[in-house]
Amino acid sequence: MSFSEKIASVSDSLIGRDCSAIILAGGSGSRFSDKCDTPKQLSKICGIPMILYSVKAFSRCRSVREIIIVSREQDIGHIKELVDTVDLKVPVKIVKGGENRQESALNGFEATSDKASLIAIHDAARPLIVKEDIERIIRKAARFGGAIAATAAVDTPKIVSGKGRISEKAPDRAALWMAQTPQIFKRDIYMTAAYYAREQKFIATDDASLLEFAGLEVYAVQTREPNFKVTFESDLLLAEAIINSRKKKEDVK
Repeated sequence: MSFSEKIASVSDSLIGRDCSAIILAGGSGSRFSDKCDTPKQLSKICGIPMILYSVKAFSRCRSVREIIIVSREQDIGHIKELVDTVDLKVPVKIVKGGENRQESALNGFEATSDKASLIAIHDAARPLIVKEDIERIIRKAARFGGAIAATAAVDTPKIVSGKGRISEKAPDRAALWMAQTPQIFKRDIYMTAAYYAREQKFIATDDASLLEFAGLEVYAVQTREPNFKVTFESDLLLAEAIINSRKKKEDVK
């Protein structure tokens, strides 16, 4: 075990094995393909259904004690069959999603063990997440209450009108980060923010926005490995190339 792995192990032992991971797999994938009835999160990458990459990554984390998959009702049986084919170190539960992403995440949260002090929420459409990045975000969330995977903007951002015209001065790129998942929070903090948002009828585009709406702090953690969201069919080719590259590196080791 390397020195960095020993430090991570000590840190994990201080946190405790107490994180519940919620994987959201209920989207319709309307931008992905209109030619296939298979949901995006069940499409195969290198011969393996996309959702299983995230499930495996979270199951390898020392702090994760359970995985909750949130799915469309019609996909629950199929996802259960897929999960049953994999030897996992933690139990997996599959629950029905809500009317939108926010409600689906809350459905997943309500299915978690009340013994878990941390809640991780991840999109199944981000199959490239790795154990090491998850554990770094877990440690940050355990320390500060809330942390998300993110990546600093590298291109020059522009504000564009509905007609395609650049309408305002470009914001400072140095302050702009692109939010990803997993987004991880202390249980009581997420619960407070999620139910407050429901009470106020606030609809968020991601889970961190719930905390921001409630006036709570969230920290960004730069991912060290690619973690983009598979949105279009063409994204599968890039995901496959990255996964194949990782496999080659593992063979070298």
